[in-house]
Parts: sequence; structure tokens; C-alpha cells
Amino acid sequence: DFAEMAKKRSLWRARKLASYYEQKECELGTGSTYSPDLQGVRVAHKTVMQDGSLIILIQNHFDGDVLIPHVPSTIDYVPIYYPMPDSLMPDSPDGSGADLFIRTKRYTPDGNYDPDFRADLDVTGYINSMSGLSDGSFKLEGNFTAINGVQCVPSIEIPRVKSSQNHLEAVARIVPDRHASATRLVGISSRAVVGPDSETLITGFIVTGATHRSIVISGIGPGLASQAVASPLGSPVVTLYAGQDPRMSNDNWETFPDQQILRALRAKTGAFPLSQGIADASAFGDISPGAYTMLITSKTAQNGVALAEAYDGSDVPTSYADGRVTGFSTRGKVGIGENVLIAGFAIDGTNSKRVLICGSGPALKGLGVQEAISTVKLSLYQRDRLLTVAHPGTQKDLMPVIDYVMGKDHLSPDSNDTAMCVTLLPGAYSVVMSGETESDTGVGLIEVFEAP
Repeated sequence: DFAEMAKKRSLWRARKLASYYEQKECELGTGSTYSPDLQGVRVAHKTVMQDGSLIILIQNHFDGDVLIPHVPSTIDYVPIYYPMPDSLMPDSPDGSGADLFIRTKRYTPDGNYDPDFRADLDVTGYINSMSGLSDGSFKLEGNFTAINGVQCVPSIEIPRVKSSQNHLEAVARIVPDRHASATRLVGISSRAVVGPDSETLITGFIVTGATHRSIVISGIGPGLASQAVASPLGSPVVTLYAGQDPRMSNDNWETFPDQQILRALRAKTGAFPLSQGIADASAFGDISPGAYTMLITSKTAQNGVALAEAYDGSDVPTSYADGRVTGFSTRGKVGIGENVLIAGFAIDGTNSKRVLICGSGPALKGLGVQEAISTVKLSLYQRDRLLTVAHPGTQKDLMPVIDYVMGKDHLSPDSNDTAMCVTLLPGAYSVVMSGETESDTGVGLIEVFEAP
């Protein structure tokens, strides 16, 4: 019948494409060196799907300080034999215990790379085989006990499952995310005491891609009095720079043109609510891809607690070629009590996002900031729930990721700085920086970036 003929034709086409790809072994074959984006990477498994596309699987090992490029993990996975929690929040947020970074890449039937195919994950154990399924997902079989930090725990005895070198032979069905670009970092807010010189509150962010983004910036001071902040900054000024060039500035949101658009963008992004007659600062504008710095200063040279905000008010990206914010940083004075340095950030979308969070103090002294805090502790919260804490020196276990995302020598593995790498669901989070002891104060830097 027609259905049987269609099935045979599909299988014939798959075999033909498999033969075609085998002829391109120098580019896509197992165990070789490949096209420029796969240079030096070993493809462990590959399979031709029923739609004729090719899926390749790369097992990325950490080898000393060398990290093979890896894209963010944004997947949904469904086990065949093992139940897993609905949440993608890993049991060990720092990613410790993962043996492999598994990266997959998809090539369309006409041989083009599909940049929006995302099915990357951390596997504790190893993969023996990979095969495509009719619904577009694929099956992994091997000796692994966890995926992205979530344990694969058997609920019933299955004859084919047995222990082998402390690993369980397991099978998982991986459902690729075809809209991964929509899950993104959308904003950062940071609160600290603002003063002169090195006590200026500085926030930076990076926009990648090929399109402009509409960014909303804020310097909130007087408005914090409504949040029971005892000593808010009286007259904040917010200024956005690209390099040394100022791009926009404001010292009272009610003096900024296009009030209607400003209000709409602030409501869309969930920025701090502004009140008439309260001289908080805010502005917005379209910016091109690049690195930007935002300064919160005092118009009257006074000290006080201020809130800095930078939010992406643009539409959701439809592909990774679109512009997107990929990282934020904030530098300010770290005190005690309500004067600790707090950075909030938001993840928007439908899937999880893996982020690298670094806390620098001693590293700043090498950059000439003599007032830098000498020990750094980071506490990650979702609302009032503490998720994890990174103490001084934790970064030594994450150096390959830090070197890949931030560049070599960004942090020393032996310093009293710190870092964490976490996979988080969409939502709002806050990072609190303090000294390891209450008496330890100074200038600190918090950085939040998309991570492999």
C-alpha cells in the first residue's frame, strides 16, 4: 500500500544519504578531523534520521586546560527505562561528577549545518551507541548514571539492566530543542553602596549576534526608600558607554523623551517600578552587538545604596544569528548587612540555561583595584530559597570552563576568588557576594555568562 511504499522510499533515501556522508568521511566520519567548526574534535557516533538529516554526537573531554568548544545545554530528555524528575535543576549545581560533555550537531538533508538544533548534555558515564527514532528524537545507550546532574535511578528490576564498574547500563530518549535560541539571559540588576572613585557601581554586558537590541537601563536610588532601604542614593545618574563613548545618560526618568515607550519597555521587562516625583534615572535605546559598560554615580557626590538595571526589551530571538545578551557583570563595594553586593539576573524562555557565575576580589588587585575584597563567597538564590554556595577557591574545579568562557588567566585556580557553574530553569535569580568572614569588605566583581 501507499504507506508501505513511503516507508521503503524513506529507508532507501536514508541509505543513499548514509552512503553520501560516508564518501565525505574526511569531513564527517567517525574518528577523523572535520570541517572548521569541528576542527580537532572526535565524532563518537552518527546516525541518519528518517527525514534524511544527519545527527552526529561528539564526546567532549576536558584535557588539562583544553576545552573543546561546546554550546549551551538546552534540552528536554525523557528516559525509556528510568524515571527522572520533571525539573532540570541538577542535584549538584556545580556540575561535578560529569564524565562527558555530549554535544550533538545536525546537518539537514541538503548538507547544511542547523544552528538551532540543541541537544547537548552532561553525562556521568559514557555512551555506547546512538540511533534515530521516527519522531525526530534519538536514543542513547551506554553505561551512565546521570544526565545533566539528574540521577537515572531504576524503579523496577529490568533483566537487561546490570551493574558494570559502578555504572548502570541505561537507555534514554533525547528530545532536541528546536527553539533553543529563545532561552536567553534577559537582564541584570545589581545593588550596592555607591560612592566616589572605586565605589562607583559599574555594570557591563555583552551583546552577540548580527542584529540590534533595545536595552533599558536604570539607576534607582530614591525609589529604594519604599523597599525599606535605610540609606538610598539621593540623586543617581546612569550612563551607558561603548568603550569610551557615552551612548545614553539620564538623571531623572521624567525628563527622558518617549515616556510612553520607556514605560512600556520597563513593564515588559519587569524593571523596578518608577513613581512620579521620584528622581530615579532611566533611559532606553537600540544598540548594536558589542561590549557595553553602565555607570551609576551620584549627581551630588553623596554616598548611598543604589540599584543598577540593564534589561533586553527586544523581541525573542528566532535563531542564534539574532542579537542576544550573553553575559553580564557588576562591580561595586561589598560591605556587610544590607551593604553586600547583590546581582540579580533573569532567564527567559521554555528550557534550562547553563550559566557560569564568577566572583572576583583578589583578581581585581592584579588590575590595580587595591581596595578589592580579599576573600569571596557567592550565594545563589531563587527568591528566598538558597540554591548553592561557592566558597573561596571553588573555581579551581571549573578552570576549563572559566578559561573557555572568560579567557585564559581570568581567574587563578589558587586564589580566594570563586565561581560556580549551574543549570537553571527560566526565572529570576540573585547572587549575593560577601566576604568569607563578616569583617572582610572591599570592592568585588560578579559575572554571569552563558556557559557550555
